Amino acid sequence: MKIEDEHVVEELRGAGWGAFWWTLAAILHVVAVLVLVYFTPLRRWFFSAEDPEAALAALKGLRMRQITQQLLAAHTHHVRKTVSEQKRVLAELQEIRDGRYKRYVEQAEKERRQNQKTPPPEPMSVLGSAGPDANIPLDDRSFFELYDIAQLVEKTTYGTYRQVRAAELARIQSLSLTEAGNATRVHVPGHPRVNIDAFYQDIDRGNDPRLKALKDEILKVRIEVEEMLTAALHMLDVANGIQTADTLGTNVFGGPSGTAFEGGGSGRWGSAIGPNLRPEEFYPGNVDGDFGSGFRPLNGRKLMDDGRKAQWMYIDTWYVIGPFPNPNRMNIDKKFPPESMPGCRVDLDRTYIGKDGTKLQWEFRQRPSLMQVPYNVTNYAIWYAYTEVYADKDQDRWVIFGSDDYSRVWLDGKKIFSSGVTPHKWIPDRGWRKVHFRKGINRMLLKVENAGGTMGFSVAIYLGEMPTGPASP
Repeated sequence: MKIEDEHVVEELRGAGWGAFWWTLAAILHVVAVLVLVYFTPLRRWFFSAEDPEAALAALKGLRMRQITQQLLAAHTHHVRKTVSEQKRVLAELQEIRDGRYKRYVEQAEKERRQNQKTPPPEPMSVLGSAGPDANIPLDDRSFFELYDIAQLVEKTTYGTYRQVRAAELARIQSLSLTEAGNATRVHVPGHPRVNIDAFYQDIDRGNDPRLKALKDEILKVRIEVEEMLTAALHMLDVANGIQTADTLGTNVFGGPSGTAFEGGGSGRWGSAIGPNLRPEEFYPGNVDGDFGSGFRPLNGRKLMDDGRKAQWMYIDTWYVIGPFPNPNRMNIDKKFPPESMPGCRVDLDRTYIGKDGTKLQWEFRQRPSLMQVPYNVTNYAIWYAYTEVYADKDQDRWVIFGSDDYSRVWLDGKKIFSSGVTPHKWIPDRGWRKVHFRKGINRMLLKVENAGGTMGFSVAIYLGEMPTGPASP
């Protein structure tokens, strides 16, 4: 009994000390809270965060000089990367220019074989120099030296872009390269000068007003160089459109009379990405057009000889779903659920979450008009449209695509068309492709975005005999 009594005493003593410490801890916490609440200096110290501006203003001497150098080095690195990207874009544009000139020469030589009075193709030199040599190394260049190089590269980029447009205009309208060059004008924008003195100041205090002047110059250059790159990418996008999406309206080959394939440039709309052919052929904007006098296109989804006389058929029946979010056009390449299924297979019974958390379902859309428009148009958004085309036999057909703005099209899971990403108005023959339709059901999925304002899309199929011409890219 004695041993058991001792164990009981020890347990009681331990429990007492435990209660004491818990009570003491609670009292200390209460006191700490009261002190923080009622003792203002301590409360301010406890909850205060270091003010970055104040911390920077307190820096002096060598440390401040080091920070200034690090700041300049970091921004120099970013500008160097941007200028390097400018040079890459220029190199691509030069390749496209050479390809455009080659096609102009081939066209001119073909016309000369048919008519000896036709003058021979002119050398590229008649367009003059594109600009100064931009093959300048960027390593070990100072911040403002890179700014000067960026402007030099920009000038050559604009000059090369002008040559691309001139060569294309000469080919399409059977002009001499000199005439096309005189008709093609490209304005090179100006840029503000850099205050070089701001980069050579001995800034040894964080509150030195010269530090702000340096930051302002750095920001100015960063903005200007980024804008130069944006403009270069836009020119490359347009040039790529000319290169890979020749349109029926620009008449890249001869075809049956009375259609958009007809020789002599009889397209109704021309092309928004190539030179316009004649004033009356400017594309009309987002209004439904026609395919010329004397006939109207059929609406339907069946490729079969049913006795109807028409040379065009536009697809008028779709299932459409959207809008999906596309803030600042950041999601153009994002795969939303409708295109993420293997082979772009579509489940019309599925429900998805779209822009602003909206619940989306596929909606039937049938509109007797060449241009199709979703029910709920909104800015900065993406839609998908699905249809099925029936063919009574395996066959190849020319298909034209139009969209406002960017679009992409798949047939049975294979991408067959993609427009340029630069925002553009709808024209029905923005891009053409030679498409193989297999016998039976052909499933087509279309993705279209609206960057702002109006929008729409269209797909039309040429029903006449296949003209000979260049292979579809």
